[in-house]
Amino acid sequence: MTTPPGLLRIHPQLEYNAPTPDGKGKIRATEWCMPGLWNFAKCAPADGGNAFFTELPFSMGVQAPSSIDAVTGKVSGPPSQHWFLDNLAAAWRERLTKPVEITVVKRRPVKRAVLINCLYPWWGDAVNILWRVNQLRASKLAEHGLGIVMLITPAMQWLLPPDVDEAWVVPDGVSFSRKWNDGLDAAIHAKVAQLEECFMPVLFQPTRMSPEEVLANTGITPFPREQWLERLKEKPVVTLMYRPDRCWSPGTSLWHKLERLLPRGRMGRLRLKLSKQQIEADANTQYGQVIELANILRQRLPKIEFAVCGTGTKLPLPSWMKDMRVDKPDAKSNRASCEQCARSHVFVSVHGSHMTLPSAFPGATINLVPPMMWWDPAHCWFLTTDDICEAMFCNRWLPTNTTPRQLADIVTIQLLNFPINRFAYHHRYAHPLTEAELEQVRAMNNARHEFANTLDAEEISYLLAP
Repeated sequence: MTTPPGLLRIHPQLEYNAPTPDGKGKIRATEWCMPGLWNFAKCAPADGGNAFFTELPFSMGVQAPSSIDAVTGKVSGPPSQHWFLDNLAAAWRERLTKPVEITVVKRRPVKRAVLINCLYPWWGDAVNILWRVNQLRASKLAEHGLGIVMLITPAMQWLLPPDVDEAWVVPDGVSFSRKWNDGLDAAIHAKVAQLEECFMPVLFQPTRMSPEEVLANTGITPFPREQWLERLKEKPVVTLMYRPDRCWSPGTSLWHKLERLLPRGRMGRLRLKLSKQQIEADANTQYGQVIELANILRQRLPKIEFAVCGTGTKLPLPSWMKDMRVDKPDAKSNRASCEQCARSHVFVSVHGSHMTLPSAFPGATINLVPPMMWWDPAHCWFLTTDDICEAMFCNRWLPTNTTPRQLADIVTIQLLNFPINRFAYHHRYAHPLTEAELEQVRAMNNARHEFANTLDAEEISYLLAP
């Protein structure tokens, strides 16, 4: 039996040489397990040392696999992922065996399959992994007689890409509890045992999506950038994703200053209390800044539709704003947010899992990144253009200490200048222009300036490109 390149065989027998926890050697893995969001291999050292579990090479397991000592429960892994390691350690300590019933959704018959585990409790990561299926197309799985099986929750069913042949649907409570459940692992093994062969893909990078792929996966047409100016004349649409526990805030409050003075790993209760005060202070700051941003944009663009999606309905919004916030997100509210973003010229959000799926739909995006996430600002983002310059113009990463006026300026720049930037920089126009193309560029720019002339020149003239 030949294993196609880029795949790892797990059934009928696992074929994997796992790195040792110290990263200095390799050891033959004896079995695999999926007790929740993890994809692990179990190894038994020949010298009689403790058996351990280590991540199979999928997602973070490609570059920095975490491991667990099966006897002591000690967790090892990259220090930058302490939040993930803390969750893993807690799950191991509290592991359980709870029976799980998996519902099978069949599209096409599958005998030999590639299995992708999407059971992440972090919504953005779950969707990102689900949509990595498009990275398998170059592997030409059908030529190898392989189908694709996704392990998902019910909330993800409406997002299944057309390439998926079969979905194994797990009840929400199991995957989202972040618990290590040997009952789930047993249920997955039972399904895999019904296949002739089963593989895992060795995938790591976040997914890049074309608008056509987004439409195929969701049934929602992303914002048509070619209609930008036409829609701008009708009504500029800006949507902000709201989240009260990770906020657009400068991080300069008294609570932030006190928290930073406390030594790490000590005074835990006081740190927790200050953290709660800090979150509340940040939420109040964010609320005020959102109102200020919306008012500045409304002054510049009187016909603007400013929508707010996300969670947290405690603080009311002005009646002229479109309030789509909910107390608890679900499939219905997720879809409504995506549909709103698909109508939006610009989408604004603080970096996080809540904005991953919506980022696939708008014309342009602004990601407000907190200091702790500057190491990987593109992780929660879907890029939907294949042009480098257009991607740079349409997708901006700003720090969370950006002021409302600064953010309003960037939004205004994107709104008013995208049509000419699309012609000026997109690679499809990187050639000597024909007479018809020349007239097209000039007509579009004249139309853009005609629209700008209907606005307050004092407010927007310094933001308008030639």
